[in-house]
Amino acid sequence: DEGFTREENGGLVWNAEGKDIYYQGTSNDDLPVEVKISYELDGQPVTAEELAGKSGHVRIRLDYENHTNAPVTINGVTRNVCVPFVMASGMELSPEHFKNVRVTNGRIISEGSKTFAAGVAFPGLRESLEKDANLRGRLDGIDIPEYMEIEADVTDFTMGMTMTMASSDLLSDLDPDINTGELTDKINQLKDGADQLLDGVRTLKDGSGELRQG
Repeated sequence: DEGFTREENGGLVWNAEGKDIYYQGTSNDDLPVEVKISYELDGQPVTAEELAGKSGHVRIRLDYENHTNAPVTINGVTRNVCVPFVMASGMELSPEHFKNVRVTNGRIISEGSKTFAAGVAFPGLRESLEKDANLRGRLDGIDIPEYMEIEADVTDFTMGMTMTMASSDLLSDLDPDINTGELTDKINQLKDGADQLLDGVRTLKDGSGELRQG
């Protein structure tokens, strides 16, 4: 209920006087990144409804489509590029139903009776970097994942909640003038930071479960 002032550049300012301010808004715009989930059973595409209760070798793929577009000026040249996001997705896979789980662009977190699959992707990052001629030739051999994929042998397929977190903050200090080695180090730093996001996804999932049970 606190009032705010609007700056000339459009920014909103609350006079917090040392206190915390919590603000919630609703947007009618589309999400900047879309998450599409597809399924295969024994090599054949299936819908989630068709897969429910089935057994076999299952492949679950999460593709992230970046819809953002913003002008960026590099070395005096302005180009339209995607705003790069770090996407962290996680899902709980019951060991009772999922065996021999493998994750591409992610990892498995096992907690005894629970298995949690988590993955990281950077949709739009390679496309944004390739807009700059100085970086285009340096990207060969650098892994910049743009999807997450899970494979498992499944009995009576069932899956609970899937959660995805998106952040652009981890990419805010990416310098377009860095060399290939530095770029690789930056990507590795982003992946390390994304691991923290994966832990956050798991914590958020646990909290949501407690809220739902409550």
